[in-house]
Amino acid sequence: MVTARIAPKDLPGDIAQGLRHRGTQASIESIEVGMSMEAHLRGDDFNVSNLNSEMQLVRAGHPTEWTWEVVARHHGVHHLHLRMTVIAKVAGYTGIPKDVTVKDETIRVDVDPWYTTKQLAATEWNKLLPSGGLLAAAGAGIARLRKRRHAALARPPENDHPPGYL
Repeated sequence: MVTARIAPKDLPGDIAQGLRHRGTQASIESIEVGMSMEAHLRGDDFNVSNLNSEMQLVRAGHPTEWTWEVVARHHGVHHLHLRMTVIAKVAGYTGIPKDVTVKDETIRVDVDPWYTTKQLAATEWNKLLPSGGLLAAAGAGIARLRKRRHAALARPPENDHPPGYL
């Protein structure tokens, strides 16, 4: 998750409050803020999904927040670019955009085997189903053999004589 938060200068308290979680980064940049703003997050090798509207109203005394879900497509070094746009009213014209580059971030993506396996299973399940059926059958067979062995070991001996005694 990536979150961008802006506020006019009159915001009481810390604008990054609640953004600093264990293992995450929070940085504060001073930018031009208007009454209406857009936020755009783009990456060269990421799937980026907006979780709220790109254009939002900025109210005095309150932070305005944008959140994106970001998933790397490949491992390696990639770049994320955050651009904010002030939507200005100029002499009879409304909705005149003025872009403000906020942050360019270089991100190193390492492979997470567990996540990769989950993603593969979620997206390629129809190709994995035949092999999964074989694995399930093999697992069921092994379970049956273990059950029979356990039952045989738990059964009391048929006679009370020591081995070799007739």
